[in-house]
Amino acid sequence: MKISLFIVLFMLCLPQIAEAETTHLVITQIQITGGTGVTNNDFIEIYNSTSEPVELLGKFIVRRTKTGTSDFVVAFWSESTIIPPGKFYLLAHQDYTTIPVTPDFVFTEPLADDNGLAIKQGSSTTIDSLAWGEAANAFVEGQVFATNPAANNSITRKFLDGQVVDTQNNSLDFEVLASNPRNLAYVEPVPEPEPEPEPEPEEEEEEPEEEPEPTPPVYSSVVIITEFMPNPTGTDSGAEWVKLYSPEFADISGWKLDDEGVNGVAGSTAFTIPANTHISAGQYVTLAIPSGKFALNNTGGDTVRLLWPDNHVINSVSYNTTAKDNDIYIRQPNNSFVWASSLIIEDEEDQEEEEDDEEEQRQEEEVLYTEEIVINEFFPEPNKGVDEFIELMNESSESVSLKDWVLSDLVREHTLKDIVIPAGGLVAIYKSDSKLALNNYGTETITLANPLGEIVAQVEYENSPKNESFNFLDGEYYWSSVITPGNENTIVSVSGINTLPRTGKSASWRMARGLPFGFVLWAGIWYIYVKATKKRRY
Repeated sequence: MKISLFIVLFMLCLPQIAEAETTHLVITQIQITGGTGVTNNDFIEIYNSTSEPVELLGKFIVRRTKTGTSDFVVAFWSESTIIPPGKFYLLAHQDYTTIPVTPDFVFTEPLADDNGLAIKQGSSTTIDSLAWGEAANAFVEGQVFATNPAANNSITRKFLDGQVVDTQNNSLDFEVLASNPRNLAYVEPVPEPEPEPEPEPEEEEEEPEEEPEPTPPVYSSVVIITEFMPNPTGTDSGAEWVKLYSPEFADISGWKLDDEGVNGVAGSTAFTIPANTHISAGQYVTLAIPSGKFALNNTGGDTVRLLWPDNHVINSVSYNTTAKDNDIYIRQPNNSFVWASSLIIEDEEDQEEEEDDEEEQRQEEEVLYTEEIVINEFFPEPNKGVDEFIELMNESSESVSLKDWVLSDLVREHTLKDIVIPAGGLVAIYKSDSKLALNNYGTETITLANPLGEIVAQVEYENSPKNESFNFLDGEYYWSSVITPGNENTIVSVSGINTLPRTGKSASWRMARGLPFGFVLWAGIWYIYVKATKKRRY
């Protein structure tokens, strides 16, 4: 009885590994170095573990340092990019030119020991994250994966029975393996079943050898319908057509097109695509629907379906409006469909005039950068072991990229990388990244300039107090002992020093600016009175 109880308790204490299907994108592999001289041989692999295609438009991949609170953008997508279900997507550093497979995305932000990485939707929602080494930032899920991988090894997510392991615990979900980067074109090899052992021959009669079971076919899941014409001029029969696209090589022999039926059943007039019909990677194929096969409705709407040979529907497109003669229903970059006629500008004179205006605008147009970035807080003299920082705030109503902006003091300049500040957001630039060492004594000037060299923000100060930061609040600057990188400023001064920064005005103006008007007026009258009485006295 004691032994049985011990076994039950032991099993209850074992860590549980989730085998359920994950409902989001996951990080599956990270390499942070190729060894001496090739430390930027970095790559990131993500995986669509869901049963539906995933759109990357609007998503970011960001990095944080060991204890950092600021996001450094590694990758973001400004146009539609689809990861089909069960497919990998590979991102690689631009210096990693010897990577064995072609990356789907190239980035410039380096990865390093003790970092964290996250997939984000916008600037606030984290979809999945991983932190390694001694990282102690917000990207740790459960417990940090405590190992920094060696050269050409990667932190690799575990798979169990073909399913992603995702217990929301980095230390349990990952292991270190030899790097094996996989891109969108990667196809998981299907192992052939092992043949059953041959039966022992009988003396009377030999049993025939059993043939191994055939390998089930693997069909591409990324082929899509891009456009079709339901109502060609004249007789529709035999003149209608459908165009398909595939980002990877696809053999579509034996696939079917129809306009009716349910999943698993092809329509009675379905068109079977002929043998030896292929689509090369990134190419299109146009298929004419023969006479005697299905015909799309010209009024009342209809649906075009693309089916595998086993009648599984992998893509379908519907319309519910009247199809004009020779009009084409066409896919847009955001995967919506419109009639081509709606995209045509019928008045050619207006079109020429518009093109002329656009040409003039292109010739006269200059790059405009926002002026609504302020130096919100900086920390010149922290305690030993604490990093200095300069914090920037975006006061505009839109996200701003600070790529190629320049932050400088009186001695050194630092060119910012792919940092994006959301509307009303904050970002702290630490000395460990920028190498800007602010003066503790004497005069110091901090300047932020846009890529055109135009000064957007500038602050000057003298003799910083120990362990206090200079904070922007309600149009003024104040010293405060409450240090708030990435958060709203709070003014609590221990030193009692709260002079305004130099902004081009005289020192007397800076001293008087913070005093009540009545006090300044009284002090002026008193000064005149004292000077007058001195003259009379002597």
